[in-house]
This record gives sequence, structure tokens and C-alpha cells, in this order.
Amino acid sequence: AMRIVPDTRDPRKYVQIAENLEAQVITGILEPGEIVSVAELCKEFDVSRPTARHAVKIIEIKGLVAFYGSAGFVVTHKCPVCGQQRKEDNS
Repeated sequence: AMRIVPDTRDPRKYVQIAENLEAQVITGILEPGEIVSVAELCKEFDVSRPTARHAVKIIEIKGLVAFYGSAGFVVTHKCPVCGQQRKEDNS
């Protein structure tokens, strides 16, 4: 019989979005200088603007993104794992 694996993720939408964004920054899917648009997060995750903004605020506090005016937020150059500037990839 198939076992039901309990969903250990935080049920709050904004926490899930924040964790998703944080993972994308750490793994380099979202690169330094890329814009994170609140409007796009609303569409992508099917949430309201306040929910999307709340998610981005969480990773802003962690120093992963910085407020970028009406465009949304910009991914900063800090690598949260090493706490240093990420070296440019010369490949």
C-alpha cells in the first residue's frame, strides 16, 4: 500500500514563495542583477500582491534582494552561503 507522506512545508503561501525564491538565488537560477517583479510572482504563484510582497520582504531581510522601486526587487551580488561576493563565472 502507498504511504501518504505528510507535507512538511509551511502552509503559508508567502513562506513557500520566499523559500522558492531563496533556493533560486542560492542555486544561481536567479542571478545577481536580475529583477524580481511582484506582479510576475502574483501570476506565477497565483497570489495577491500583498502576499507576493510579503514573500520578497522575507528574502530582502536576508540580504538576497534589494528594493528596486516600481520594477520590484533586484537580486543582490551576495552569495548567502559564503557571505562573499560571488566570483564571476569565466567559462
